[in-house]
Amino acid sequence: MPYDLFFQQVPASHRAFLEHLVPYFRTPSGVCVHGGLDPHVARLEEQPLEALLWGTSSFPSSYAGADPIVYGHRDSATVDSQGWPSPTIVGATIGSDTISHGVLTAVRLEDGCVFQSATH
Repeated sequence: MPYDLFFQQVPASHRAFLEHLVPYFRTPSGVCVHGGLDPHVARLEEQPLEALLWGTSSFPSSYAGADPIVYGHRDSATVDSQGWPSPTIVGATIGSDTISHGVLTAVRLEDGCVFQSATH
C-alpha cells in the first residue's frame, strides 16, 4: 500500500487514531468528503476509497444525487474580479478548497453560510 511508508513514521498512538478515521461524514444536511466521489456509484457506503480521497474525472459535473456534497482537495475556488476565492457550486456540490489563494473556507450546510479566514 502506498501509505505504508507514511504509517511507519507515525507514532503508534497517532497511527491508531488515523486508522479509525472514516472516509466521509454524513449529516442530515449533506455529506463531506475529501476529494469527491464516483457519480456512477449510487450508495455512499459503496464508494471506492480512492474516489472519496481524490475524486474522479466525472465529479462534480456528473453528480446527480440528492445529497449536497462538500469536498476539498481539488483547488476548486471561483475567484472574483478582486482576486477573492469563493467555493465553487456545481449542482448539489460545493468545492471548498480555496487554500491555494491563502484562504481557509468552511460551509455550514444547514443554511449555506460560508466562513472564511483572512488571507495570509
